[in-house]
Amino acid sequence: MKKGYIKKGTSYFYKNPTGQSRYFVLLYGDEVEILEEEQNNRVKIKHREREGWVTKEHIGDEPVLEVYFI
Repeated sequence: MKKGYIKKGTSYFYKNPTGQSRYFVLLYGDEVEILEEEQNNRVKIKHREREGWVTKEHIGDEPVLEVYFI
């Protein structure tokens, strides 16, 4: 499994590859685990121990922000 990052301001975290039923909204920079399955322009992901679907174009390969606390 590989990591991905939400690259759009907000993105819906859908329960299924089709339809509008969703868990919640993912935010810009949220880290997700990509589960490699694709259907209907959505990619299956895992986020905070929950599996669901997000629009394919909303996921990028690079982290958008790094924060270090010293």
